[in-house]
Amino acid sequence: MLSQIAACHGGKLNDSRWGTRMRGEGEIASTINKLFKMAKKKYMAGKVYPDYDLSIFQRPQRGQLTLF
Repeated sequence: MLSQIAACHGGKLNDSRWGTRMRGEGEIASTINKLFKMAKKKYMAGKVYPDYDLSIFQRPQRGQLTLF
């Protein structure tokens, strides 16, 4: 599994180059891209989604919320 990730990033597990970090390159990345496009065409074709309704968003009254 790690070797497949490395194959998508020119032999390294991490690729900090802009534009390739989240995309990858090579045969495995190309296969994943084709699989995603095929699944999107098969399962998402003809579906219509509503526009985002941003009017229902409300900012917290007390500012930034705490994590803990």
